[in-house]
Amino acid sequence: YPLYPDVNHCGFAGSFRAVDLAPGDHELTVRPVGLNGHTTEQSVPFTVEEQATVGETPHLTAHYPEWLARNEPDAAALTALRDRVAALPVPPTFDLVLPVVDDAIDRAAATVESVRGQAYDAWRLLVAVSGSASDEMKEWVRALVVNPDADPRIGIRVDDRASAFAELANTALEVCTADWIAVFPAGDRLAAQALAEVALDLLA
Repeated sequence: YPLYPDVNHCGFAGSFRAVDLAPGDHELTVRPVGLNGHTTEQSVPFTVEEQATVGETPHLTAHYPEWLARNEPDAAALTALRDRVAALPVPPTFDLVLPVVDDAIDRAAATVESVRGQAYDAWRLLVAVSGSASDEMKEWVRALVVNPDADPRIGIRVDDRASAFAELANTALEVCTADWIAVFPAGDRLAAQALAEVALDLLA
């Protein structure tokens, strides 16, 4: 970020599959390499709990839980946020693409429920699954659209030709029509205020 005046304080963001890690103490080491070939290394300890919630990110900093407790909106704040976005004259629309590449229904279900719980309504969720998925997974995906309480904003794509994450994402992207598109893996959970905050920022 050469144009930023305080470049030494710039950061980065990333993610990894904590579900693949055994419970206990671990260490994350990041080795960035600059265009000039210079490199540095930063290590951060973190702990994977025995009964971690699906989609929960390991705590990489000791202060994050405290920050979250101070800034996570309560019920009254979410109601106020819903009122703000409901008054938007032309609310941005979002297509959310969820490629499901394995048979972990609990992770996919956690993501779907987090989208259903948004304080913002102008979204559509497209769940893409391979035709080679297990019968149990395909039945769960179909239930998203055929159950009596199904949300009409949720759609599914079953592709016999696709199996990898990128292939399934492309299957869903073919039918996306929203103003903005996001692709994320099963297990990720959106905070209830996520889309509303993004919509307000886009219109600021």
